[in-house]
Amino acid sequence: MNALERPVVIALDGSPRAAGVLERGLELAKALGAKAHVVRAVSIEGEAHESLAEKTPAQVRDDVLSDAARDLRVLLYHAHTDAEPHAILAAPVSGICEFARKADAQLLVVGSHGYGALERLLGTTAARVVENAPCDVYVVRARA
Repeated sequence: MNALERPVVIALDGSPRAAGVLERGLELAKALGAKAHVVRAVSIEGEAHESLAEKTPAQVRDDVLSDAARDLRVLLYHAHTDAEPHAILAAPVSGICEFARKADAQLLVVGSHGYGALERLLGTTAARVVENAPCDVYVVRARA
């Protein structure tokens, strides 16, 4: 697969900044003449916090993935794009990097977050993605 056939993977989270990351990622994909894949990696621990005792593990998994897929479809609809949405059940860093590897991405787009000193010391998701990604990574800074 040549570089033009390799997609741009845009990794989103559930933050209010996701739309800006999506916008920049789509601009980059267009500039590269590449197809865009939009991925959101969710984990049960990070997403499912309501009524866990009332549901089976499979129901919780399905609900978390369904919510993430719906959120992606809404963002893509508002961005007027036909990029492919992918909601996956995985820890964010490993899920994003593995998705990019399987997609043979030429570029991975992630958002940065302006956290405090403790989070900077421990490392943000974006920093860990940069360290582990199988391709180049473009980090979209938060807009002031």
